[in-house]
Amino acid sequence: KLTNHSIHPVITRLRSNPGMRPLVASHRGNSRHFPENTLAAFRSAARLGVSIQEFDVRELACGELVCIHDETFDRTTNASRLLGPGTLVAKTDLATARTLDAGTWHPKGIEGEQIATLAEALDVMLPNCIPMIEHKAGSANRYVDFLRANRFADQVILQSFDWEFLTQVHQLAPEIAIGALGPQPL
Repeated sequence: KLTNHSIHPVITRLRSNPGMRPLVASHRGNSRHFPENTLAAFRSAARLGVSIQEFDVRELACGELVCIHDETFDRTTNASRLLGPGTLVAKTDLATARTLDAGTWHPKGIEGEQIATLAEALDVMLPNCIPMIEHKAGSANRYVDFLRANRFADQVILQSFDWEFLTQVHQLAPEIAIGALGPQPL
């Protein structure tokens, strides 16, 4: 349990590891050379030795947390062709999301790359770097339950533009490091 005078384990880890200086953060994995938010991008960034991997997460209709930035699958998968344009991530289940090709859209794409689950992404990243999860959609309860059940709560940073979400996360699980993005809402 953290107290007001405690330093979060994530911060301690970043400060104490001389091999992690300077701090280098990847954006959606190594998204320059691999399709963003995919296991291939996360593995590549991990091989490069980044200190922090920032990536996006949304909740599917079935409750599974998956790595994807947009509210639809259109930009980063072949969903428009298979499921129709505008298919919402939040209205899709994992079995359907797994049928999508999340790799060939990228100029250096990988055929057959699937939508990654949060669990798969964290398995690639930990313990080699700090995962910086950017909440795009889903309930605070779902994120907290997942992180606690898998014993990741004190190993990640959870950030969001939705400050109400962050307030709920902090109330439910003060052990999770949070980051507020954007200007403070009115």
